[in-house]
Amino acid sequence: MHTPSERRRITAVEEMITAINRRELHRLPEWFADTFVLNGATWDHARLRDDLDKLVAAFPDFQWRIEFSIVDGTRLACRLHDTGTHVQDYRGVRATGLRMQAHELAMYRFEGTKIVELWLSADQVLLRDQMLDLYGSDS
Repeated sequence: MHTPSERRRITAVEEMITAINRRELHRLPEWFADTFVLNGATWDHARLRDDLDKLVAAFPDFQWRIEFSIVDGTRLACRLHDTGTHVQDYRGVRATGLRMQAHELAMYRFEGTKIVELWLSADQVLLRDQMLDLYGSDS
């Protein structure tokens, strides 16, 4: 059974993912502290928004779906299923028009109601291989 604080954290991340999927990136300050740690580096809202803008420019239909979450006090872990169509060059790979999918693990740490630390681990090799069409497209 989750505590009320843990349930609020789960709800916050679910709402954040929904907002990002709707491209409501102006809402990022609702969930993130003014500065926060992302994979060991200090980020702010502008840097995160810029990073997400580049991703959704290359994959306009990109969607994150939470498969499950585990919460323990101030920490929340989510397994995400990511999908999108690669229509613009991204991270040195020319647009392929191919539909991509991968899984991602996100681990959040909260202080109060704000995310102050986020560790992401996505299957970047699989995504890059799909962008390079190493498996052969079905189209």
